[in-house]
Amino acid sequence: MGAENEADQLIDEGAGMAYGADRIRAHSEAVRVADLHQDVEAGFRARQALIQSANMGGDPNLALVAFAWCLGQHDANPDRFSLEGGGHFTNLLWMYKWIVERTSEHPGISRSKLVDLVDDMSQRYKHRGFSLRPVRKLELWSSMNMLDHEKVPGAVAEWLRLRRDSLSDCMACDVDWEAAAHLAMRDLPLARQAAAPLFENRMRCAEVPTLTYGRFLLPLSQAGDHAEAERLAHLIPRRIGTNRDFVQAAGTLVVYLVEHNPREALRAAPRYSAWALTGETPLRRLLLMIGLVRASRLAREMGKGGDPLGILLPSEPVTSFDEGEPRLYRETCNLADAFDKRNGHSRVGDAVRAHLEGTGTWWWPL
Repeated sequence: MGAENEADQLIDEGAGMAYGADRIRAHSEAVRVADLHQDVEAGFRARQALIQSANMGGDPNLALVAFAWCLGQHDANPDRFSLEGGGHFTNLLWMYKWIVERTSEHPGISRSKLVDLVDDMSQRYKHRGFSLRPVRKLELWSSMNMLDHEKVPGAVAEWLRLRRDSLSDCMACDVDWEAAAHLAMRDLPLARQAAAPLFENRMRCAEVPTLTYGRFLLPLSQAGDHAEAERLAHLIPRRIGTNRDFVQAAGTLVVYLVEHNPREALRAAPRYSAWALTGETPLRRLLLMIGLVRASRLAREMGKGGDPLGILLPSEPVTSFDEGEPRLYRETCNLADAFDKRNGHSRVGDAVRAHLEGTGTWWWPL
């Protein structure tokens, strides 16, 4: 089998897998095979696949390396390697949004690296005549993810004033992020007003309003809107299904159930336990990790600490609630501290430790 066919076969095999380590390995092997045979075109295709798999499978550093290689090939030979060709999964300008979105969600990627990426993205968009609206939206996202509360109001205003074009996200996604920004600013009434088209089923896409329901569940509950929170808690499990993309919604659901429906919390926790330590970016998994710690403590209080929590990592046996709690607590605190070190403040750690003890207030993302 030629290098091109072998690499493409590995690309296709990986594309059929769930996001995570196995899919990343398949697409990394496709890159290795292409490079071994010095097949640059196959290497370009393999890295495009790897960018998607690594970025959405919890390894944005690996995605960055592959993405930088693709940009370098384009810069050296733009006629041979297109920056804008194909759909979302091959258009590097569109994929740049994935890269920047998830860098702020990983504590191993520094603020300075994020600034460099945003600057380069801005230059490439401007050079080709595209609006900077997606770039400003990602700057807003980064401010929310790093709990830079003071930057959010200006960032959301700057984003919304710019024109939409073919590189903008769909309207439902934009509405969801605008609502999330108001939650980050701790303004629940304005967040609900912004999200009205989603709650009234006037807008939707592949991920929205499932993501929206997850964002609102805990703020609504703590505000005393128990009927609406209960309605969302009933809808969320069916909307999540087995899709790891909704790990944050799964986390908010587990936390909500711990506080409002203990027996259901102990049924929900094992359903999502395998998502907590792998598969998505650390920030997206953090909410579920908090939920599983609290569910494990609840199980112990209910005399069910020996019951199975689930398999935390693919190579491990089933762990019980009692066995999982100290490990998850340690991993959660360590992750929060890593975010604080990257962010340059203690806001993530303070929020996470308060939530672990059930004394925090829920906004977004924490």
